[in-house]
Amino acid sequence: MNNEEIERKMNFIVEQQAQFASDIQQLQESQTRTEQVVAHTAEAVTQTAVVVGQMGEVVTRLANVTHIGFNEVNAKLNALVDSQIRTEENIARTDDNLRQLVSVASFWARQKREIAVHSILLSNKRCVNRRSVELSIIDRPNRSAPRQGCDVYSQ
Repeated sequence: MNNEEIERKMNFIVEQQAQFASDIQQLQESQTRTEQVVAHTAEAVTQTAVVVGQMGEVVTRLANVTHIGFNEVNAKLNALVDSQIRTEENIARTDDNLRQLVSVASFWARQKREIAVHSILLSNKRCVNRRSVELSIIDRPNRSAPRQGCDVYSQ
């Protein structure tokens, strides 16, 4: 090998060495940027984890409050249903009591009319038409004897 070839090889090696140094410099700068991005990403992941944890707590509290609210609404609905059932039972009892009262009042009204008819028939022996006496009592309920109660008189 002559001097020229050795010098060319040495120039080639020096150029290669310079290229390697330049490439290493670029790789170091790229690695620095990558480390910065990784650090920023790690910080963002940490912050996201904190936010997700807080949201989990909020969702849990909201679920608990909602559950309690549903329980309260269900209790109120149950009380309302019970109250409605009691009201319907009371209405049914009131209807029965009213029917009984009307029945008793009708019975006593009939009894009073029968007593009035009998007393008129007994006091006025000339009146023989019972229906006319009943009608006169209905027309004049506050009087014990009819004014014109009899159509037919006994002889």
